[in-house]
Amino acid sequence: MKRVPLWFNALIGLTGAVLLFPLVWSLTKDQSLIKPLLGLPESVPSINQLITNAINIPRHIFVRGPSNPEKWLPGTSYLDIFSTMMLFIGAYWSFFKLGLDRVRATFGVIILGSILITVGGPISIALLLPFLYLLITAGMTFMLQQWFTVFPRNPIARTIGTSLLSLAVLVSVFYNINHYFIAWPNTPSVRQTFSRPPLLK
Repeated sequence: MKRVPLWFNALIGLTGAVLLFPLVWSLTKDQSLIKPLLGLPESVPSINQLITNAINIPRHIFVRGPSNPEKWLPGTSYLDIFSTMMLFIGAYWSFFKLGLDRVRATFGVIILGSILITVGGPISIALLLPFLYLLITAGMTFMLQQWFTVFPRNPIARTIGTSLLSLAVLVSVFYNINHYFIAWPNTPSVRQTFSRPPLLK
């Protein structure tokens, strides 16, 4: 394996130091920025609030999203039924591949993000969604692999399996596009929220 030149490592380190300097300077001037930067709350929440925050994570993802029309369509969950099924399948499959660094990193970010959300930090569930979709992708990969294992040489069966999964993905994509670009902006509560005049300070 070819070694990376020393000057290249020095250049990367110098570039990183230059980019981080404004952040470090701001933290030395205003130490109150440290907690938000680490995703920590300003104050420790009560036990009831911790329980509520913890329950809201799976509730918003699978059952009913936040009731804030500025951020989400009221009454709908973050994930549709197909994505939810693939998420559980992908999580099950990935659990047996914890030896892979990318799998451990995915689960680690999800667990750490869930903890920060539970303690009331300035972290939203939107941070978890990209990593949840990694598990969803793993679930679809596992389904295709299982199908091709059962039908290793049958071209018709392989085509049917691929077509069905592709159709399910297209339906999910259409649902989410309709949800975000059509249903959400035309919901009365959303239109009312964004039609309010801005507050003058």
